[in-house]
Amino acid sequence: MAQRRAHGTARAGGALVVHESVPFDELRRPDPVPDASGPVARRSDGTVADSASARSLGRRGGKASQLYGRILRSLGLVELAADHAFHPYEVAGQDFADTYIASLARMFDGTCGEGPASIVKTAGLQLAVSRYFYDLGKQTGDVKLLGQASQLGNDSRVSAGSAYELQSREAEARRKAAPAQSPHDALAAAIERGKAR
Repeated sequence: MAQRRAHGTARAGGALVVHESVPFDELRRPDPVPDASGPVARRSDGTVADSASARSLGRRGGKASQLYGRILRSLGLVELAADHAFHPYEVAGQDFADTYIASLARMFDGTCGEGPASIVKTAGLQLAVSRYFYDLGKQTGDVKLLGQASQLGNDSRVSAGSAYELQSREAEARRKAAPAQSPHDALAAAIERGKAR
C-alpha cells in the first residue's frame, strides 16, 4: 500500500491522504539475481559430476523444502478427496501459487518471504474459487455466480499485485541489511591490492 495525496471524490470529501495499492506500472522493476547456489556440473549420463555440484543441489532442495513447509504451516488446509468437485480447481490454484512464488523469488533476490508467499497463496485460492464459480455459473446459467467469479478473479489479480509490491519492498530491505561486502570478497580484494603493489 502507498500513501498518496487525495484527489477527486476523496479530496472533495475532505480527505488529505488516501491509502491505495501502487499501480503495477509504478512498481519497482525487478532486479534478477543469478542462483547463488553455484553451477551444477553433470556427467554425460546426467549424474552429478562432483561434490561441489551435489552440495549446490542440496542447498537448492533445502531452500525449496523449507519455503514449502513454511507456507503449508501458514495455511489451514483441509485435504479434499480426489473426486470432490472442487479438487481440480484447488490443485490448479496451488500450482499457480507455487509457480508465482518461485517467479517472485527469481525476479528479485532469490528469496520470497512468508508475507508475499501467504498473499500469493490467497491469490491462488481466489483464482481457484473464481474458476469453480465460473464453470458452475456457465453450466447453470446463474448470472450471480458468474459475477462472483469475475469479482474473485479481480481479487486474485489485486492479491498478486500486492504480493509483488511486498516482495519488492522486502527484497529492498534485505539488500540494505546485507553487508556491502562478504568477508571472502574483502579478503580477495585485499590480496589483489597486495599483488598490485
